Amino acid sequence: MITPEILRFAAVKQATGLSRTTVWRLERTGLFPRRRQITPNTVGWLRQEISDWIASREPIDSKILAVQKTQRA
Repeated sequence: MITPEILRFAAVKQATGLSRTTVWRLERTGLFPRRRQITPNTVGWLRQEISDWIASREPIDSKILAVQKTQRA
């Protein structure tokens, strides 16, 4: 049996590019994997759940990017 690897926030941030606040907001709405309590003062996320979440993100269509750039100008 493989032991699940737990990631601390710094590793989650590096993997996803999300801030602590964004992770918290996404967790609250059920759009990001829930953190696990490791000790009374320590939390972490399962590496596989974070990897699965990243893999579930849809690529941005180049046409959408062009529209967004036009709207900003």
